[in-house]
Amino acid sequence: MDEISGVLRKNPEVWDQFVKPEEYGDSGYDRHGRFLFSSSKYKDPCQPRVSAYLQEQGYTAEYPDDHSFAVVLSHDVDDVFVSPRHLAFAVRNALRHREVSSTLRLTHGLLNPRKTPYRTFQKIMATEKKYEATSTFYFLASPDDVFGRKYTLRDVEGEMKGVLDAGCEVGFHTGFSSYDDLAEIQRQKKDMEDVLGSSVVGARNHVMRFKTPKTWEVLAKAGFQYDSTYGYPDMIGFRNGIAYPFVPFDLTRQQEIPILEVPVMIQDWTMMWWMKLSPQESLQRVMTLMETVERYHGVLTILWHSWTYSYPVSFGGFFTPEWTALYEKILQYAKQRNAWITDAHTLYSHVASGSGGLHR
Repeated sequence: MDEISGVLRKNPEVWDQFVKPEEYGDSGYDRHGRFLFSSSKYKDPCQPRVSAYLQEQGYTAEYPDDHSFAVVLSHDVDDVFVSPRHLAFAVRNALRHREVSSTLRLTHGLLNPRKTPYRTFQKIMATEKKYEATSTFYFLASPDDVFGRKYTLRDVEGEMKGVLDAGCEVGFHTGFSSYDDLAEIQRQKKDMEDVLGSSVVGARNHVMRFKTPKTWEVLAKAGFQYDSTYGYPDMIGFRNGIAYPFVPFDLTRQQEIPILEVPVMIQDWTMMWWMKLSPQESLQRVMTLMETVERYHGVLTILWHSWTYSYPVSFGGFFTPEWTALYEKILQYAKQRNAWITDAHTLYSHVASGSGGLHR
């Protein structure tokens, strides 16, 4: 990437958008420590200006089997058990959606944890298999969370190994309070690897907490080879104008950080909660963004929570059945456009091999 950085430096405006000096410091962040699109001076997040410039300079990327672009599928496993908080949401949303099935199922899951409806892993992977796709599931390694107690590694040991057996990836989901704590991340990473009996190379921070450039530096020191957190929580698109995985550059130390970023462009919660889009409107936005990524031979990374796929429960009834159907519609469109649909680790390996990076 040294060569790419050198090329981008020749255009100060493009370089500025790529390294985002506006994200250094403490302003523009919300209460969860996330830099927001609403705080950025770049107001056209669906146009990858950095990728456009690199394409003008003769750079492109290649993918297996002559696919012209890639779609990376990922799932944050935030909840496995039903909490009273979920049930409270369900009661409220039952009135809004005029249905009570989610409330009844969540009540059953709360009273009998073995019947939790949030174990959707096999269902998700079966859907993806129809499109010859694999995905990454980011599991928490600690039950401690600001939103209520979650699950332990032993609670999901069978599911994690089932994900690996299916040819998908298990990634590391940092804790809300420990996302910037190097020692704690290293400890939790080892715990996860001990349970799996294999290494974990990729990470994503819980609720997309991210501090530029500290997050990259912490995760690199913890031994991760790639991160996939970098994206706006309140807007879909390209946070720093690039539609490819990239090696971050630290403006403070004036050097690259030895980790690959696989940026997030699409998140279910962003479209539903922040942008207030319907499933139909969301599909149109995703299709347009996918066509843009295809034009620049880039990578479109999608974050679809495992609980979004658990309708009629769907995290306290927030997501209607159209949101579960929407995920498969996205896969259908990606397949129709001949995308390479894969997981983050496979994409990382492709780039790291030297055959998948940007080149002239």
